[in-house]
Amino acid sequence: MNDRARWVRSSAVVVVSGLLLGACATADRDRATAIEPLLLAAGFQKRVADTPQKLAHLQQMEPLKLIPHARKTSVYYVYADPKGCQCAYVGNEMAFEQYQGLVLKQNISQTKVSVTQVDEDSMMSWGSWGSGFWP
Repeated sequence: MNDRARWVRSSAVVVVSGLLLGACATADRDRATAIEPLLLAAGFQKRVADTPQKLAHLQQMEPLKLIPHARKTSVYYVYADPKGCQCAYVGNEMAFEQYQGLVLKQNISQTKVSVTQVDEDSMMSWGSWGSGFWP
């Protein structure tokens, strides 16, 4: 393989890698945009990293995942978003249960929409069963 072919191949790898990383970042941002309103609705408190110390601490947390933290006799849940809002959402067990309920409702609602579309599409073929199929 000559130098030009190596250069073209290396350049292609760099471009594709950049695109994939950009797509991952966009997917993470989209997921955060969908989750953060649910956290607020469930009772999580938004804590902005408004000092260099808070920002440094926030950047050490696992980003864009709801992580439980035990503190004294309670469990708190933290969702860190160091690149988006530069904040963390903090909630207690009750807020976490509320959040789970909201996620479940959202998933059920989305499932109903897709099932309804499937039902409408498949109803066209029920005529082949004849009128004796239904009780």
